[in-house]
Amino acid sequence: MAAANTCYFMMVVWAAERFKMDVVSLEMEAEGEVEEHLDRTSWFKRVTFYPRIVVKDSSKEVVQRALEMAIKYSTINQSFKSELLIKPDIVIQ
Repeated sequence: MAAANTCYFMMVVWAAERFKMDVVSLEMEAEGEVEEHLDRTSWFKRVTFYPRIVVKDSSKEVVQRALEMAIKYSTINQSFKSELLIKPDIVIQ
């Protein structure tokens, strides 16, 4: 989970820069739901990210688009077989 969370965090920073957003703060939490199989293998069935981002002079739509772009280009997260969910808390100042 730590690698997935860090990768997504860095890609959010990248996307915010690309969209020229004035980020005041960014916090990130993630949780994963593991699926166990009969052959003793397991993988994440679902990974949910909970970014809390505070930005100045932007719209929620632009921030949401940046968050979605970040997950799209997050190499580690795209390598998972799991469903990736984003449940953001977006604050515009």
